[in-house]
Order: sequence, then C-alpha cells, then structure tokens
Amino acid sequence: ISKWSDVVYINWATLAKSTRTPVSKLKYLVRTHIVNPDTLNILKIVCGGPCPAWPGKSFDINQKKRGGVLLNQNGLALLGTPNGGGGAWLLINHKGSLGKKYPVSVTAWTTTGKDNEGNDEDWYHMIFQFST
Repeated sequence: ISKWSDVVYINWATLAKSTRTPVSKLKYLVRTHIVNPDTLNILKIVCGGPCPAWPGKSFDINQKKRGGVLLNQNGLALLGTPNGGGGAWLLINHKGSLGKKYPVSVTAWTTTGKDNEGNDEDWYHMIFQFST
C-alpha cells in the first residue's frame, strides 16, 4: 500500500463491514485541517478570500456547459488540488467495489484553531459528496 487513497479505502471497507454497510454506500470524503500550501491557495481563490465558517461555501463538480465552456470551474479546481485528488483516485482505483461513482460537489469551510504558539488561526476543511 503506497497511496493515501488505498489506506482510506481499507479503512472504509473495514468500517463498512463492521457495520454491515455495503462498501458501495460511500457518500462523503472529509479532508480536515488542510495545510498543503497549494490547496490553501486554491481554497482562498475560489472562496474569494478566507472560506466562511460552516456551512461554508459549496461548489458543484459535475458542471453544466454553455457553448462548450464550463459555467464554473471552482469545484473542479478543488478536486484537482493535492487534497482533492486523492478522493478522485479513491473512486477510480476501487471502482470494482465502490461502483460507478463520481464527485458531485465540494464544500469548503474554516474553523478557528491554534498555531504552534497558541495563537488563533484559520483551519481549512473540505467535504466531497459522491454520487449514490
């Protein structure tokens, strides 16, 4: 096992089995306390500054097109971040047991946490919703 998405899959499959839930019922993937600088930059761009507190700001991923151009690419931008791409790989690499799923939307939000010196700082989070 060398990929984050494989570790997440094993954890989900184990939890699903222990609760007698079909593995294919995976609906959400949460990424908390994101510290990757590339992901943080894109979060701030798509949110127009710091993301709001929960319920945050939601973006569709399965976009509609007008004249061949995507109407809004913010959800796709978040899916393409280092913290979002693992969710896509999870669905791709485990399609056999998860079924044909795709990311539908992503919600980004912040909470207040503490830095190493005990000062308040924004902590960023994302939750991806998958098709059912």
